Amino acid sequence: MKITLPPHQSMHHYAVVAMYPQPQYQVQLEKISPTHYRYVTPEFEEAGKKSLTVRLYRKGVMHAIEALERVKKRVESWIAYLGGLLDAPNIPWWMKVIIRRRIEWLRGFLGVVERLVEGFYGMYVAEGGKEIEVLANRPPDKPTELLCEGQEEPVLKDVHWPVFSAVYKDPDGDAGVAYRVQVARDEDFEQIVWDSGRMGLENAVPSGARCEDIRCGEQLRERGDYWWRIKFWDGFRT
Repeated sequence: MKITLPPHQSMHHYAVVAMYPQPQYQVQLEKISPTHYRYVTPEFEEAGKKSLTVRLYRKGVMHAIEALERVKKRVESWIAYLGGLLDAPNIPWWMKVIIRRRIEWLRGFLGVVERLVEGFYGMYVAEGGKEIEVLANRPPDKPTELLCEGQEEPVLKDVHWPVFSAVYKDPDGDAGVAYRVQVARDEDFEQIVWDSGRMGLENAVPSGARCEDIRCGEQLRERGDYWWRIKFWDGFRT
């Protein structure tokens, strides 16, 4: 979960790349101390991956890799375009000979670019010169001890804007920073009368603690039963 930077180094000089299944994922960063960081990737939890490998690169190396990747895509597109011309019936034979030579040259150039990219990807910086194994961030658990006006199933007579709260729990110990409350007239939440949308908490709630009181934003005027539910997000938007 953690990687220690070299002494007197700042994360400002580095870039983080997820290498599984291929180097294309953005990795979120949480600062734990001046030299310790934790990397979190919510999308891997959705994909069923429990861990992944990330590498730490100097930003100059990443700029070179990105430039070479752009060149690689451009060359590949040229090879595909010229390959299509070889199948065209209106292209004379002598022109096809030239096209084939150009394709061979481009494939050789592409091989050089690919070797350069591979070489730059090998220039990563990490503690002990090893890759870093990182667990995917897990979303908060289902809220527990849901209370409305301080009760589990209150009978409200004169309260039209009830107050809700619940206990927030996170398997990674991350604090809760946002919530969403829905109130409906049916248990399946098909007749929603109020939806708060995603709202930030005024104060982050630690795992295992009760959140601040959340007041209903819609006046509940009609008599009868209501159902409500709440969802929390941690600091990594899961």
